[in-house]
Amino acid sequence: MTGLGTGALQVGRLGTGGTIIGGLSDIGYPSRSVEVRPGSRLFVYCDGAFEIELQDGSRLDFDGVFVPRVMAAAVDPEAPVAMLTWAQSIHRNPDLEDDFSMMAIEFTGPGGR
Repeated sequence: MTGLGTGALQVGRLGTGGTIIGGLSDIGYPSRSVEVRPGSRLFVYCDGAFEIELQDGSRLDFDGVFVPRVMAAAVDPEAPVAMLTWAQSIHRNPDLEDDFSMMAIEFTGPGGR
């Protein structure tokens, strides 16, 4: 989650841990609530967006590389497309082995402002 409305980008991780959603039937999942300010963008992505094998055979560093890259792309209306293009450029080949799913949801203020 990035907060764009305050002028300074801030990131907050949302998550509760536990079993993968849909992994088991008839299982409960923990939940939590957070306040989302107008102007914020929520990035929802699957593990294939960051579990990327690099050209040297190592794995992409989530905190050191992926999160800063999302932050840099956050102001771009086409951030998910930019992130996919970037992932393909750093991957050992342009065809990613895993799925790459990402969407950005922008939270507007009252009246859509």
